[in-house]
Amino acid sequence: MRAGIIWSIFKKEVLDLIRDKRSIIGVILIPLIAMPLLMGGVSVFMASRMKKVTQETVNIGYLTAEEKAHMSAIFTEVDINWVLIKREDIAQFLKDKKLHFVAEFGTENSSEVYTFHYDKANTSSDLKYRKLRSALADYENVLIKEILVEHGVPDNIWDTVMVKIENIASEKKMKSMFLAMLLPYMLILITMSGASYPATDLSVGEKERGTLETLLAASILRKEIVIGKYLTTVLVALVSSASSLISISLTFRLLPSSSQFAAEISFQTMITAFFAILPVAMIFSALVFAIASFAKSMKEAQGYIGPLTMAVIFPAMVSIFPGFEADMSTVFIPIVNISLLLKNIILGDVRGYYLIITLLESFLLAGFFIIMAFRLFDRESVIFKGE
Repeated sequence: MRAGIIWSIFKKEVLDLIRDKRSIIGVILIPLIAMPLLMGGVSVFMASRMKKVTQETVNIGYLTAEEKAHMSAIFTEVDINWVLIKREDIAQFLKDKKLHFVAEFGTENSSEVYTFHYDKANTSSDLKYRKLRSALADYENVLIKEILVEHGVPDNIWDTVMVKIENIASEKKMKSMFLAMLLPYMLILITMSGASYPATDLSVGEKERGTLETLLAASILRKEIVIGKYLTTVLVALVSSASSLISISLTFRLLPSSSQFAAEISFQTMITAFFAILPVAMIFSALVFAIASFAKSMKEAQGYIGPLTMAVIFPAMVSIFPGFEADMSTVFIPIVNISLLLKNIILGDVRGYYLIITLLESFLLAGFFIIMAFRLFDRESVIFKGE
């Protein structure tokens, strides 16, 4: 193979993509503009909703005035709007969301019993219940200490077991948790999306336009054509992922420091994350290029790539799910290892063996798919559609 020929094909394909406004919009403008707006908007919206839910008035229904008087004395720190209702209306009031809770008070075997009727599937009500439960826990502690004093038992016996938590994670690491969970998932999907357009356009797209035959008629080896187009696809995927990495990082950096989502990523971390996403770009570029080469039309190629995208989503999401760690149980699982590696890079907790094994496996996988593309391009029935 001749490096000069490969370079010429690579330059030609890159220039053609640059002239295409759709590729510029999809690869650069959307990651740089749309992603910060989306991420910033979601973060601000979530923070405002959490603040609103925790501060808004809690609507609680009660059945008798005696129950209301007793419970009002307990929930003095909670802003409550009490509503008198009938027992038969409990389910309807909660279903219509006119009330967050219906509370009852009674006694059973000399114990005070508090019953809360509410919809646990309603996130707002579930968050408010935590405030009520905390107030009840404080009230329970006061009662227990009073009973101990009545029986001549020192009230500090209740403090026989004390638990202290020393968090060794820095404030910076704690604030990076949300970004560390979300960024790997988004980067992997954006990298695949960035590889999909050029891979399909440079293979099956040229079949439909009839320009691939002209290129094959020249004195160029088919492997040289594949490598030139493959390198173009990798470049576009990397530009797309780099744009997203920069824009998302800046978005989180520019959030107010008081926000729980505010996070700072150092330049060194961004460079490391970029090199970690390189094998992902190589894998997806080779895989999508091979699939698109096999297809006879753009519509058929999109039909193949759609299920592939769905298959990638779930392993990419392991950075969000708890219980998945960057260890020997995940290091050999494609995409999963990259997602966890990116998460640990952002948190500043990278293990050397995990980094090396993940990158080696990813490069081998990319090599396998590019060899697949070579073999497909050698088949006349694949190159010339309709045969």
